Amino acid sequence: MAGNAFWTLVKHDLKVRGGRRGRIPGKWRVAYAAAILVVLLALATWKGHLIQMDFTDVWYFTFGLPFMVFGMSIGRVTSEWKNATVGWWLTIPMSRWRLMLSKCVSSILFAVLIFACVYGAIAILGLYTMYLNGSFSTPYVRSFLLAGLRWNALLLCACPFIAAFGLLFGVILQSVVRQAMPLIWIAFGGMWWLVSAHLGFIHIDGSTPPGLVHVSTVRVLSILGSWILACLMVGLASVLLDRYAAV
Repeated sequence: MAGNAFWTLVKHDLKVRGGRRGRIPGKWRVAYAAAILVVLLALATWKGHLIQMDFTDVWYFTFGLPFMVFGMSIGRVTSEWKNATVGWWLTIPMSRWRLMLSKCVSSILFAVLIFACVYGAIAILGLYTMYLNGSFSTPYVRSFLLAGLRWNALLLCACPFIAAFGLLFGVILQSVVRQAMPLIWIAFGGMWWLVSAHLGFIHIDGSTPPGLVHVSTVRVLSILGSWILACLMVGLASVLLDRYAAV
């Protein structure tokens, strides 16, 4: 029963919420996405035969996507105050830990959806452009698609850490300890540097194509370490929510 309630909250948070004036119906969002894709295909048709490049480098475009999760996580917390539903939310017979975890899980699942959509769009444009400029071949296509899968999988592994920090950030914004925000930013910067640059989570240079981002013991350990830190941040956010949040 508790598990059903948890996933009900996750589904609730997955819904796109906002003011009625700013909400775009699902059919229109699909129409806008299709229109953008058509425009990009038209541009690729116009200039595609002139583009000569290593298409695996295109996957670096998705590097900023995990940081969208940060904003989404903040929004999932602060929306409870903006929509005046925080009182109802906190009276749900569920621990603060599970309340925060449901928002973290919904942010990660939404990130998976975004990554899948962006991956599909880049793959279509890349393959189409390869066909136009004559570089389309089975080995190159396989290399291109696998490079994208490896790179995006690596970025998705960073999403729990970023989502958890977004939740913590959102709770702090609504709590009496928001004066400590500069210290929180310093701590986050230090942890991100530790799990990314120093431990080799997503540390790359310009000469390393996404397809060559390999699995190593250090990288796996840094990913696991970031997930442990994510759990700790969700726990800290639940404590702050219970003790210091303004309701």
